[in-house]
This record gives sequence, C-alpha cells and structure tokens, in this order.
Amino acid sequence: MDTDATVDVEISGDGLQAAVGKATPARGGGRPMTAQALGELLARRGVIRGIDPAALDLVARRMHDREDVHGMVLARGDAAQDGVDGRLEFLFRTERSVGEAKADGRIDFHERHAIQTVKAGDVLARVHSPVAGTPGRDVLGNPIPPREGQVATLRTGQNVELSPDGSEYRAKIDGMVNYSSQVLSVTATFEHRGDVDLASGNLKVDRGSLVIAGTVRAGFSVTVEQDLTVGEAIESATIVVGGDVHVGRGVLMHEGDGRIQAGGSVQARFAQNARIVAGGDLVIDNDLTRCDVQVGGRVVATAGKGRILGGRIRCGEGVEAREIGSEAGTPTHVYIGLERLDLEALAKERETLETLARKIDAAIGTREPREILERTPPERREAVVELMKKRQVAIARCEEIASGIQEEKERVARESRARVKVSQTIHPGTWFYVGDHFLEIRRAIHACQVFLDHEQKAIRHGPL
Repeated sequence: MDTDATVDVEISGDGLQAAVGKATPARGGGRPMTAQALGELLARRGVIRGIDPAALDLVARRMHDREDVHGMVLARGDAAQDGVDGRLEFLFRTERSVGEAKADGRIDFHERHAIQTVKAGDVLARVHSPVAGTPGRDVLGNPIPPREGQVATLRTGQNVELSPDGSEYRAKIDGMVNYSSQVLSVTATFEHRGDVDLASGNLKVDRGSLVIAGTVRAGFSVTVEQDLTVGEAIESATIVVGGDVHVGRGVLMHEGDGRIQAGGSVQARFAQNARIVAGGDLVIDNDLTRCDVQVGGRVVATAGKGRILGGRIRCGEGVEAREIGSEAGTPTHVYIGLERLDLEALAKERETLETLARKIDAAIGTREPREILERTPPERREAVVELMKKRQVAIARCEEIASGIQEEKERVARESRARVKVSQTIHPGTWFYVGDHFLEIRRAIHACQVFLDHEQKAIRHGPL
C-alpha cells in the first residue's frame, strides 16, 4: 500500500523550539518527505523564525533512509537575555573583624576595629545601575520580554543621604558608620576616657554610641541608645544598650549581680557569672563560665579556648564552640529556642478586639469618618468620635497581633532547625533542650553536632 511520508511538528512550551514529533516515512510509491515539504509544514504551524534549512535537509534524508528523526530541532527562536541587577558597592567593612593579624601570624583579638568612623560628606556606598535586558522572539515570531535588572536600593537611617543623581550614599555628619538589618546609618560617637566609677557616676547616652576607654566598675550603670565599646572590662555593673556591646577584655560578675542587656550582639574575650541578654549573637574568645545567657542569635566560642563551662545558655540560632562542659561533669544546660509567646492568648485578644470593632461598626456604621460625623446629631458627636478612636486602636492592635503571631511561627520554625556544633568535646553533665525535648550527655562525645530530629521527634547527636 502506498502512503506518503508524514511529520508532526511539536513546538516547545516556551516557544523557542520547533521539533519533529511523530514521523512516518513514505511506503511503496508514496511521496517522500522533502525539505520543501517540511518548510510548508512549519509554515502551516505558524513557524516563521529561526528555521534551519540544513536541519530540514537532514531530516528529509534520514527519513528517506528510515532513520529515527524524533526530536530533531527544525527551528530555534531567540531567547531573551535577562538584565543584570544593579548593585551596591560599600566603601567600608560590612563584616565585623574577629581581630587584627600581626606580622608573626598571631591574631590580636583586642583590635577588632568594630567602630568605623566617617566624616560629613564621605561616600559610604556607590550605586551601580542595572543593565537592561534584551528581548527575544519565539519561533512563531512572538516577542519574549526579558527580566529587567532591578535597581539596587538601600534603607537609610539617620545622618545618611542619597546624592542628587542617585549614585552615592553620603554621611551627613562626622560619626560612626553602622550597617545593621539592611539599614545604613551614621551615629555620633561619644568617648569617655577612663573608668566608669565614683569619679564619673553612671553614664547615659540618649542619642548615639559610647566608647569607654577603661572599665565599668561594679555597682555602676551604663545606658546607651546604640553601640557600646568598653576598652577594658565590665564588672558587676548594669549595662543596657540598644545596639552592640564590644568588650576589649572580659565580663567578670558576682553571681546575681549586674547584667548586660543588648539589642544587638555582645563580644568579649571571656565572661564569668554574667547575666547576658542580647537580640543578636554572643561571641566569646575563651571561656564562658557559669553564665546565664539568652540571645536571639548564636552563641559562638570558636576562637581561643572556646569553652562553655556550666551555667544556662538559651539561644535562637544555635551554638558553635570548641568545648561544652568539663571533665568534672559541671552541669551545663543549653536551650535551643527562646521563650515562646502565648499564641492562644494572643488569638483570644484578637477575637475580643474584632468583636469590639464589629459592635462599633454596627452602632455607628462603616462610612468614612467625615460622613459619619455629618450624619450624627451635634450632641452625640463627641461620643461617636470616642467610638471611632476605640475602633481604630482595636484594628491597629489586631494587625499587630496578626503580624506577631506570624513572626512567632516563623521564629519557632527557624529555631527548630538550629544546631549545636562542637569541634572538640561535649562532656558528661551537659543537657540539651529543644522545645519539649531534652538530651543528657552521659559520655564524652567528640567533633559532633546536636540537633532536633524532626522525623524521630528527639534530640540526637552526630558527626560534624
């Protein structure tokens, strides 16, 4: 029986290729497939771009020789070339140094260069423009738009301005440059020469940061809006700081006396009997001994001796240390995860506020405030205004609660993935806690990590 050769043309989902689908060679005296016939098939399918004459010839020959041609590409479109995102070039260090390398190869942990000063008018960052993309066309001739490069943006805090042409971020004042939580700012830095003691009294800085050259003596307090740098030590003092705390030497407190509370991170060479609460990380070079610690980030003790000995450690994002506990079995408790919010209580509060808002809506209506007041008799307007204020406060609080619940759920999920990594030894007497789960270490384990096994619903340890 005579049958003509046939070819099905398949066009890829993105329209960038037209290829041979099902192909049947001619039989008997049927008409064979030719390059011209293939071109006509493509035309009938609407393919007008990127047709490869050599490919048409090759398919026709192979079909004549009864070879497999399935999937052979007959036409190719032009893919769009995506643009390149703009970028920010920072002209200062965005990562904090762990120390300064000396000529003999040692690290001087006293010189962390945590504070970077700038002058008014200094360029802090340059903005590099995005590169435009190039449109493409598919085999049917349809345009394919590129993904355009995105403009690099930066959130600015106090005392930073963008140049008129949008190409540079500059300091508006002399001060300290700070880049934290994706916000760039310059703050005034105050310097206190000497110790915080009877001669100076307590120190309080309402705006900016503070550098103390000496030691904060026991019984005194230091309160700083932003960052605090202490050149020597912190004794049993009360430290309340909105940003980071950098201690050149160590923190030495008597049990129950003094505390450090920081919105950011805390760094010191050592800490003993200290109470430390921080929103960021706690970085210790040597020993963290019998301390009560609660940080939103990590506890890091990987430089120097890097030991955590006794006390209670609670952190949101895990621990990295050389050694935890001691050969003597000093009780050491490590909690992964901060105190949980009472989500049920928040949900009940939101339900109560939503009910209040609905009752107010039923009483005064949901029109625009001006229209509601125009329709209200003069003698009732004051009372209606108060109701409107209550509704506004209730709605704002509901939104705040909803946001807080979502943030808490995300935080709990992050914390459940945190790990404790120890490069040397975890000693017996160390306890780990994640949520309702706990693990007691009864024999020394080495070079390991401790984590919550979600499948087994238990805390486990394994090699690094």
